[in-house]
Amino acid sequence: MRATKTVQLLWLLLVALAAQAEGAIDQGKLVYFCDQAHSRVSIDLDKQVSSMAMPGYAPVTVNWGDLLILKPAGNSSYKDGSKVDARRCGQIEVRIESGYVNPDINGQSGAEDFPVVELRMADRTILPRTSLQVCSLSDRMENYFFGPCPDNWANEIKTEERADGRLQITVVRKFSDANDQAKQRTDIVIIK
Repeated sequence: MRATKTVQLLWLLLVALAAQAEGAIDQGKLVYFCDQAHSRVSIDLDKQVSSMAMPGYAPVTVNWGDLLILKPAGNSSYKDGSKVDARRCGQIEVRIESGYVNPDINGQSGAEDFPVVELRMADRTILPRTSLQVCSLSDRMENYFFGPCPDNWANEIKTEERADGRLQITVVRKFSDANDQAKQRTDIVIIK
């Protein structure tokens, strides 16, 4: 019995170290960068360090884990939605909330919680709710509860003004395919 607990603890430690090595989000916090003067937003899960220098940008830290709404259920609780942290970055409103696949706080499916971002401008959604995490085409829970992978999932989101004055949103989506092979897709949206 004791050996089993030791193996479980070592496994959890290895998983935690692997998550850190992959640039995972630290303890329910998301760091993104904002250039107020030019309405530029940069969110990159591989660059979650607030001290990182990006000329013209200021780091913004959101404690998305604190946004989770818990409801009592007997001797335990369950996840029942999220509050929204809305902040302005120039003309863009960055809305962050807590996302989850499994409402059980013990996460018995093994799914971890993640931040969700939505971008708005002038009361118009310019990037719909997108979960920030690597997803898997074969994970039925992710695809069922939060939408199809990789369409509703992203690792990197950037906005910038184009030479013609329109806004460009670049979304990088990292995912594993049905054969568990790492893939990446980049989508570009132009806002008129």
